[in-house]
Amino acid sequence: MLAIIGNEAQQEEMVASLPTKKLPENVSWLLQPTHTPLAVCIDLLFDNTKERIALLESNYSLVIVNNALCGHAPLPPHFVSINGWNGFLQKKIIEAYTTNASIKAAAEEALSMFEKKLMWVTHSSVFISTRIIAMIINEAYTALAENTATKEAIDTAMQLGTHYPYGPFEWSRKIGLKRIYHLLSVLALSHPKYTPNALLVKEASLL
Repeated sequence: MLAIIGNEAQQEEMVASLPTKKLPENVSWLLQPTHTPLAVCIDLLFDNTKERIALLESNYSLVIVNNALCGHAPLPPHFVSINGWNGFLQKKIIEAYTTNASIKAAAEEALSMFEKKLMWVTHSSVFISTRIIAMIINEAYTALAENTATKEAIDTAMQLGTHYPYGPFEWSRKIGLKRIYHLLSVLALSHPKYTPNALLVKEASLL
């Protein structure tokens, strides 16, 4: 039995690649972790707290968590981090990271139920896609603060110019601006180019 913890929007993205657009029969969709031991859990609402980690660690044999800071802090050996940000789950290829090579095959099998493949990253604290999109959103806030254009105009320009599915401000709403701010803040500890724009910080604090 495979359990997935997530919201309605995440469920829609997870089944987007399936012909039926429905959950497989042996998948249980939950809003929070269960105390009933199960084989595999995909936690798309993972908050990286000690309490959450302890609950998942003790009740599931394989845990796949939505964790943008994939290698920033150590997780239990049977944990796999994926980029499960909204807007990325619907893709057929998802970035993943673990320090335990022996569980990669099991993680790949679990995601294959949704016709998704894992692309494994190594020696990184942050997924490539999350790093890039966070920097794009940060730069968009810099342009907005400089009165270069409106949010709507910047979104439209980025979509037309790069063929991205969403503009940077639309991305930030789907992902959650606080998540973007947190990721940039961690990255900024190693390089000042990731320092969150002041307007981004202000808007994130209001959410």
